[in-house]
Amino acid sequence: MHRKSRLTLVMMAILLMFGMVGIQPARQVRANSNSQLLPFSQDWTNANLITTSDDWSAVPGIIGYRGDNITGASDTDPQTLLGPDSPGVIDVNANQTNPNTNTTGGVSEFDITDPVVALQGSGTADAPYLLIFLSSTGFQDIVVSYLLRDIDGSEDDSVQQVALHYRVGGVGNYTNVPAAYVADASAGPSLTKETLVSVTLPANANNQATLQLRIMTTNATGSDEWIGIDNISVTGSPLAEDLAPTVASTVPANSGTAQKTDNIVITFSEPVTVVEPWFSISCGTSGLHTAVVTDADPVFTLNPDTDFAVGETCTVTIDHTKVNDDDTDDATANYMLADYVFSFTIAAGCGDAYTPIYSIQGSGAASPLVGTTVSTEGVVVGDFQVGGKDGYYIQEPNADADPLTSNGIFVYNTAVAVNVGDRVRVTGLITEFATPTGGDTLTELTPTSPASSNVLLCSTGNTIAPTEVTLPVTAVSDFERYEGMLVTFPQNLIISEYFNFDRYGEIVLTSTRHMTPTAFVEPGPDAVAAAQAYLLDRITLDDGRTAQNPDPAIHPNGENFAMDNLFR
Repeated sequence: MHRKSRLTLVMMAILLMFGMVGIQPARQVRANSNSQLLPFSQDWTNANLITTSDDWSAVPGIIGYRGDNITGASDTDPQTLLGPDSPGVIDVNANQTNPNTNTTGGVSEFDITDPVVALQGSGTADAPYLLIFLSSTGFQDIVVSYLLRDIDGSEDDSVQQVALHYRVGGVGNYTNVPAAYVADASAGPSLTKETLVSVTLPANANNQATLQLRIMTTNATGSDEWIGIDNISVTGSPLAEDLAPTVASTVPANSGTAQKTDNIVITFSEPVTVVEPWFSISCGTSGLHTAVVTDADPVFTLNPDTDFAVGETCTVTIDHTKVNDDDTDDATANYMLADYVFSFTIAAGCGDAYTPIYSIQGSGAASPLVGTTVSTEGVVVGDFQVGGKDGYYIQEPNADADPLTSNGIFVYNTAVAVNVGDRVRVTGLITEFATPTGGDTLTELTPTSPASSNVLLCSTGNTIAPTEVTLPVTAVSDFERYEGMLVTFPQNLIISEYFNFDRYGEIVLTSTRHMTPTAFVEPGPDAVAAAQAYLLDRITLDDGRTAQNPDPAIHPNGENFAMDNLFR
């Protein structure tokens, strides 16, 4: 991925003021997410199922995702990545022929002797996966099986972990299936390998209108290998008798997190009758809670009597002797077989204490908090989640008194969509991103996985007053204090250079004309002074896209560049 210098990134946020940054629309993808009935099977012998990249429309009930930003580290155990990937990047590289040399990463369809769809982690594809959409209505004892095929016979020898997750209802976190975990599905170097996985899902997967399976690998250290997911089969036994109700899902999920004002949502496997007191809520700091119940059987929403306390763990217990099914064709009421217990931790939310952006940035060239995890809040002043920058800028609305500390920071995340004017709370790791060409670094905040729990929308429609900046500056380092901030130039700027316009969509702006002293064999003081003056008087207007040679080229006014729509 071509990511530009910090100065370029900063000026993209700056030039939002002028409405001149063109953002490329999201690429078009097609998919078929209709829930498939059991028994379900899919191999990949029909090469006509996938003929176009990112098009899953001919594959019933299966979609591949690249898994961007699900985790920021290599060798992450996929069993721990249970959060939803929303909206997710749909991905498949169609008609590939050589897994030994293909290093694209993500999801690919290989038209080889035994065709297969395969997963490979990469720096972008943190946790690629196949998502399978099913209905287990009328079935119990759901058996999931598939063949993991290491099809990479190159010198690569990475450790490719593969896990299976499931969830019912189509929302919320997934549940890991420990028996399906494969610690290393690859072999090598110059070897291939096959591993059969066959497991029975827990009882709460039985008789579900919506059942989703997720087969996931993660980015490994070194060069990842392609792991095919073949001969997928999901079967079950027809329901022979009326089953006892179970808890299908909870929000928050067991071991998950919640905000102090959140409700608790409990979904049963079928309509039920509950008798008070059928639940209890006990928290480490705030103690016992009662709750007002909204009954949308089989979904019950509990609105606790008081807010939870930040940092405490709360446990909900459902009394199995107080919950029975509503079956009308069975004279006997079936009660839950055992109590259902789940716990969650209360995380800090919007308005709670946070680390201001100016404290993260500090007054130096690099953040004093590199390598630490912090929570901060700010207003989105530049949205570059689409086009290749893969993130957005937020700015602290309450600036400190130090003119050397920036109030803006780049959030490296596309998993949670934001808009300019949103106030967000982000919890994540502070890093300094070094540009490929060297030079200054960009301070980044990467949300902790899952991003859906660590990027909170606090409010919308906020505005930030731009900070005035004039050219020239006294030193190039002066730009550091404006990193990631929304600024405005009260002066007229002119186009001084457009050498990279066709390749990278960049135009250099200055406050006055500058002559380039190229005629000197041995540059003298005048030439050195002229070069330095140019550096102090230039910014880069960028089109917001990282692709090389973008088509169409974007004019600074946001329209397509053409002979009848030139710079001047």
